[in-house]
Amino acid sequence: MHYCVEGDVPSKHWSKPVPFTVPAVIISKKSFFRSFPFSIERLKRRNKNRNYPLQEVTMHCERSRLSRIFILLLLFPLLALSGLIEQGCSSPMLAITPTLSTPSLVIAINTTPSPSATGTATPLPSPTFTSTPLPTLTPVEMHLGDGREIRLMADERVFVLFCALNLAGYDYVSPVWESPVRAEICQHLENLDPSLQQSVVYNVRGRFLNLNLGSVAQYALSVGPPPAFEESPSAQRMGSGLNRTLAKFYTEADLHTLWLQHQEDYATLLDGYQALLPQTIEECDAYLRFKGPHPQQTIVLIPELMLVEGSGFAVQLEGIEGTLYIILGPSAKADYTLLQHEYMESIIGPLFERHKHLLEESGELYDLVRDQQVRSVYSPWSSLVREALIKALSMRLARRHGDEEFAERAIQRWEAQGFLPVRYFYETLAEYEAQESISFEEFLPHLLEGINVEREREEYQALKR
Repeated sequence: MHYCVEGDVPSKHWSKPVPFTVPAVIISKKSFFRSFPFSIERLKRRNKNRNYPLQEVTMHCERSRLSRIFILLLLFPLLALSGLIEQGCSSPMLAITPTLSTPSLVIAINTTPSPSATGTATPLPSPTFTSTPLPTLTPVEMHLGDGREIRLMADERVFVLFCALNLAGYDYVSPVWESPVRAEICQHLENLDPSLQQSVVYNVRGRFLNLNLGSVAQYALSVGPPPAFEESPSAQRMGSGLNRTLAKFYTEADLHTLWLQHQEDYATLLDGYQALLPQTIEECDAYLRFKGPHPQQTIVLIPELMLVEGSGFAVQLEGIEGTLYIILGPSAKADYTLLQHEYMESIIGPLFERHKHLLEESGELYDLVRDQQVRSVYSPWSSLVREALIKALSMRLARRHGDEEFAERAIQRWEAQGFLPVRYFYETLAEYEAQESISFEEFLPHLLEGINVEREREEYQALKR
């Protein structure tokens, strides 16, 4: 997973406290703290006056519903005797409908004029509700020069699941830019019925507590369309039964309306990447000098407004060979470095796995960053080195766009964050660029073997002084 090069390594992706008390297993230090930093002090402050057990919350909501129904039954004869008939209307027809987000009730009165009404009184106008048709997004399909297919699309399943994750505490905000759309939707979610919030928090955290966000997206892409979210066999292995929670959340929170309201925002993201995507993919392929049939025959780009700003990840689905899904969070403008990073990670990852045994000697450097946040995100040492390599590759490509100063600032920041070999990779890749006859796969062993433990240690210690 990649975070915007202008940002820092996130430290609190799951810092939002749950609305009410949940079973200890969900927030136990042993399990929850290991995967996602969680502010227990913030939980105490937020819940100071709201520390109710789930059973009490449910009973409170049920009592509220019963009391409102009782009051409405008392008002029924009064409404029937109101002056609506004298005003030329037929007998009021009451439609008592529970709202989707609160335990209150809404009374809708049909005031259609009666054909048999007499007298000169002007009939009450019949209420009319008009709505402008909202746009629907059409997937965009393109092809690269080598015939590979590219699709750009927004996916309502991904939107719904990341709404649930945001409600469950996935609330990290980029220090560079905060998406106003994400903030608006999160505010809407926080105003939902507390019992619904509690159900989502309990089930989402229970299923995805120890999974990375790529696995969460794999689940979203492996279920059927809303409102049922029918689970495929692979989805059942990741989060069996979560579809029932998502179906209830989707319906009661009216997420489809929310999804339609932001179609233009998704369209803006898609338009920005439509021009960038083919060129960026072909630039990466040309730089890596990939030989032989390409493993990714289909590339699907899915922008998601509810993902962390300036972040993204690439996933592949079980049983679907040759298709790469790249999911990108919102940014102030389409970010070619983010797109490069996620695409190259899908190519570099398998190559890196074949040669990671070459990192045994440099593994002791991992102890230098034991107090850095980067270590909690990238574990073990090989994971950190791979991320540093992909960051260095993306900045070598940025230089080709004339962004040399931007690249240097990013390298300095990553060094300070603990991506130890990132400068070594960044500078040594110049040798690779000069040797046009070899592929990156052929150059990779030399790159990994060349990590100098003493030099990296001295440079890092100098940075920390």
